[in-house]
Amino acid sequence: FYYRGKTRYWDDKNGLALKDLERVNLNILSTYSEKYVPDYLYYLGATKYYLGNYEESVVDLKKSILIADTVADVYHRLGRSYLKLKKYKEAITTYETALTLVPESEFYNKDLGICYRELKEFKKSEFYLDKAIKINIDNSSTHKEIGLLKLAQEDNEGALKEFTNALELIEAQEVKSDGLIEYYRAKVYIKLGDVDKACVDLKKSVEFGNTNDETQKLLEQYCK
Repeated sequence: FYYRGKTRYWDDKNGLALKDLERVNLNILSTYSEKYVPDYLYYLGATKYYLGNYEESVVDLKKSILIADTVADVYHRLGRSYLKLKKYKEAITTYETALTLVPESEFYNKDLGICYRELKEFKKSEFYLDKAIKINIDNSSTHKEIGLLKLAQEDNEGALKEFTNALELIEAQEVKSDGLIEYYRAKVYIKLGDVDKACVDLKKSVEFGNTNDETQKLLEQYCK
């Protein structure tokens, strides 16, 4: 069950993975090797994360860290769980520990930047997002997050540049867009008074699967 659960996790079959992992008897598993226990708890927590059970994910991941506290990926998943729960201060503490283990991780730096942005500590957010983009300038997600920081700072031209960079990278890397960056760029175009371009992005955003209420309101208001 332990190995099959892990295999299904890596095959993106999280519902089935959780069923297997929840059938594991920890006492029996530990008789094979103690090192299996924190690893098992990591996969259990990570699976729950991808199923949207963030509170339960935090519990399992913290148990894993109590046993083995030197695996950066566990801190990363715990930090992401805190992010989803909007517990930004807890996420910051978690990612600071992760960075002591892997200082040059673009992901840990990016997520720290997100936390500080959400707390409106823009200078710190800029510091970590800048580190992340220097590590990997081709990460479209980091460009998106920098764009959101610029938007929060009311730097519309800067936000437009970053969202455009993100969309160009998505196209070049042939990654499927979820429509959110188009939505964010449309909001910038509206602020800049370019409604025609905003409508193009809003329609693309819906086409790519983003159907949030705000997108629909903007379409109705500006794109009749």
